[in-house]
Amino acid sequence: MKTIVWVHGLNSSHRSFSYLVNQVPDHNTVLINYDSHQPLKQSIGQVIKQLPTTDDEIIIIGHSLGGVIATLITDIHPRVSNLVTISSPLAGSKAANIVRWLPGHPSVMSDITPSSEFIQFIRDYKPTDIPALSIISTGGHLKTTPEPNDSVVTLSSQRALRFGKKAEVKASHFEVLMHEKTVDLIRNHVFGEQE
Repeated sequence: MKTIVWVHGLNSSHRSFSYLVNQVPDHNTVLINYDSHQPLKQSIGQVIKQLPTTDDEIIIIGHSLGGVIATLITDIHPRVSNLVTISSPLAGSKAANIVRWLPGHPSVMSDITPSSEFIQFIRDYKPTDIPALSIISTGGHLKTTPEPNDSVVTLSSQRALRFGKKAEVKASHFEVLMHEKTVDLIRNHVFGEQE
């Protein structure tokens, strides 16, 4: 049985995956919770501590900030055999450049700017042995930026992973987690089931 680790995004929890977990085939489910406001390095450490301790390979699926964390863990954790990002700012967030200067902002904002060391690593990262799927949510455009977005993350940032496949789902940043096409894409990529 496959083991899937589900990593939530900023200001969220493992509950954001309630629909998806129940729609994909039976699997060992590992729902991660971490403090999404802290520096990214600390979040990565919290997530790694919650990974299963067996020798089995794991599939890691991350939404939004969780996709950034999942991608970074893919490089440092030898048992990750498959990666799925959903609506993830893989080229960083230009909005984080502004938000990080506001009083009371989450510490993680400095770590997801386009020029941060973490985002720069992801931009250059191209493993040859990890199948990956980037699910890009294309609905919900907010006009606060001229760049096409899903109401939170720009489409260009979601498309930034230099390896793996990309697939679009016409849904907003959060609706994508309850979309039947997202289920089909995960079923196909992770379990080999056709859409």
